[in-house]
Amino acid sequence: MVKYSKEPDNPTKLKMSADLLSERPLFGGAISTLFPLRFQDVSNIRQVPDHQEVFVDPAYDESLIFELLDFKHEVGDDGSAVWFLRDLAIEQDGEGFMLLEQSTVVEAPGLCYKNIPAIVTTAIGQMAVSKGRQGREAQNIIKVYLANMRLKEVGTDVLFTAYEPILINPLSESASAVGAGLATPAMQSGLMPMATKWQEVFVDPACDESLIFELLDFKHEVGDDGSAVWFLQDLAIEQDGEGFMLLEQSIVVEAPGLCLEGLQLQLAKWYESFRMVCLEF
Repeated sequence: MVKYSKEPDNPTKLKMSADLLSERPLFGGAISTLFPLRFQDVSNIRQVPDHQEVFVDPAYDESLIFELLDFKHEVGDDGSAVWFLRDLAIEQDGEGFMLLEQSTVVEAPGLCYKNIPAIVTTAIGQMAVSKGRQGREAQNIIKVYLANMRLKEVGTDVLFTAYEPILINPLSESASAVGAGLATPAMQSGLMPMATKWQEVFVDPACDESLIFELLDFKHEVGDDGSAVWFLQDLAIEQDGEGFMLLEQSIVVEAPGLCLEGLQLQLAKWYESFRMVCLEF
């Protein structure tokens, strides 16, 4: 969960901790997304392939890459993000690759083409890689977050990849910018941690409304009954909210359309509708 506020001079920007977020157009404005302004557009410095959008934060040696690829028919939906992550490790001559986490297949009904929803999987890994053309003696240990959105009807695999350094090699060119040794997490400087970027944020400046979709580690200590209330109260504490009042809560309902190995995910029922802006590709 995040603390944010609208910037008075631009209501489409959100302030998250010390990070200022802004909507960025990608691929000539065909799509857009929201992430911190501290990430600079690499295309302003060097040439970037047409199928990629690359952003970096040199102060923390973090990077974000958005990529459009031809659909990989030989790769199954289940574990596709893991496949792309391992392929990335091979392509970058990564050593000591470890798969830290992976998700199951999730459908995105809000992203449909000819009534067929996009398929999304995610994976997190760790590996040792070198910057640019440096050799193995200059490898840094990094954590890589990867999400794969599969648009089958248009024959496209969309990759969202985020790189976060863990240990900077003294011989790496990164050492001159951020220092050698254990990398300083952005969170320690009050900035948005890389792991928090697994979010989708939508704002309607005309009505001063916002909508946030978020993937979190499962809270085993929170019971199913009243889980939404727990997260709502936690959000109020996180955002220094005052005068919190619980107006309504639901009972636990099951969603048979969202199943994992026969277990029905239990979702709290929402009674409010939200306006959403659909992006046309």
